[in-house]
Amino acid sequence: PGKSGRIDRAGGLARLNEIGRQHGLTLDPDLPVSALSIGEQQRLEIVKALFRGARLLILDEPTAVLAPTEVDGLFSALRSMAAQGLGIIFISHKLNEVRALTHRCVVLRHGRVTGRVDAPASTTSSEMARLMCGHEIVPPARGPSTPGAAVLTLDGISTSRHSGMALADVSLFVRAGEILGIAGVAGNGQRALAEVISGIRAPDAGRLTIAGKMVSRFSPREVQALGLGRIPEDRMTTGLVTNLPLADSMVLPRIGTD
Repeated sequence: PGKSGRIDRAGGLARLNEIGRQHGLTLDPDLPVSALSIGEQQRLEIVKALFRGARLLILDEPTAVLAPTEVDGLFSALRSMAAQGLGIIFISHKLNEVRALTHRCVVLRHGRVTGRVDAPASTTSSEMARLMCGHEIVPPARGPSTPGAAVLTLDGISTSRHSGMALADVSLFVRAGEILGIAGVAGNGQRALAEVISGIRAPDAGRLTIAGKMVSRFSPREVQALGLGRIPEDRMTTGLVTNLPLADSMVLPRIGTD
């Protein structure tokens, strides 16, 4: 707003475009926020801070929900800001990103500073991991594995977009004795997939088989009886009852099963 209390839209747009050009953070000001991707929403938050005159930015795990190309764009923008005199605190547990971006690094463990690295780019990830954990990190050996029969099969699973990202004709299987990875940037259907498999959401099409038995009613209790357990991404909201003792929490899934 100007001195008269009126909003100077033209001046605001000019300032927005200037920030975008300076740091590679261009945005369409006429788009609703709901139409922006996760990466674009993050870009918007940075632009808002710069628009309001911030000279110090704190970014807490900013790459957790970004695709690799979006990470590259973010780092380019942060380097541009630092070159123009902004102070930036970059919080991350991804050591390769800390080494690639930062000029100096402070390592915290249990609320205490356990190390200071003046040249992260020339410090190995193993050295930084030792400062973080207090001991050398030995990668686990991958032993031989002979997968058995399928314990989970999804065949053509599809869901509507009534809540979050939709699934479209997803088929996969997991065999006994193997670990199956699901890759993808957050917000691209992982939660919907987990909800279908754990019986929280019924699909609009497709079949789900657990331990050789077709899931029909799609309830958490049904899939639990078939031997499936789920550890959700947001345990505080959907996994734990924090005001109950540990013993009570452990027996909750058994209530009503006997």
